[in-house]
Amino acid sequence: MSLSCSGMETSNNYQRYSMNKRKIIIAGLCILTALTVGCKMEGVSPERALSLPVGSDYQGGVVAYVLQPGDAGYVAGECHGLIAAAADLNAGSSLGVPWIPGDEALFSGITDTALNTGEANTEDIVIFYNSVPDPGFYAAQCCLDFTNPDTGTGVYDDWYLPSQDELNKLYINKDAVGGFNSSFYWSSSEADLNNACAQSFGSGEQEEKDKLEDARVRPVRAF
Repeated sequence: MSLSCSGMETSNNYQRYSMNKRKIIIAGLCILTALTVGCKMEGVSPERALSLPVGSDYQGGVVAYVLQPGDAGYVAGECHGLIAAAADLNAGSSLGVPWIPGDEALFSGITDTALNTGEANTEDIVIFYNSVPDPGFYAAQCCLDFTNPDTGTGVYDDWYLPSQDELNKLYINKDAVGGFNSSFYWSSSEADLNNACAQSFGSGEQEEKDKLEDARVRPVRAF
């Protein structure tokens, strides 16, 4: 989802911006800094201006990253970023969940690694693997099925398994986001028939991990 600084309508001396998909209206002027996304409201003191630094509780989770110039998906004059779920999804296991269902590795061809590709990756993975009998529980499916609990910032059902580059942004800002384990986390980026891309949230190491192994999962959503 994006907060667009174009296509605004003006009335009562302020500008209205509509966040697509969410039907949320915010009055103000869109601003973007290195680690902050927010709307500075015209005629309102700076103390009351809405400001969302990385680590802020927002829209069902925690602001994990704000797109910068040069990032895939960055659009000048628009505010985009990633929200991480407040906790991991591991189906009750301390080790996590496998990348694929069942006991047989299949090549799905989901290899995109860039920012803003995780959502499409996740949907394609689920379509591919749900075509096999009894797919069971696996990383992409648990993210797609996730709806965050109501903590006062909204309830959303558009979560997905982050791509490799999106997962790395979570690692970079892991202390601000909070709740991470030092184990490996899955991305939605496939390496080959037997492996998918994962990242250690202890060392930051990125590696190709056997799809049948368990790793931790942290869903994200875009804004």
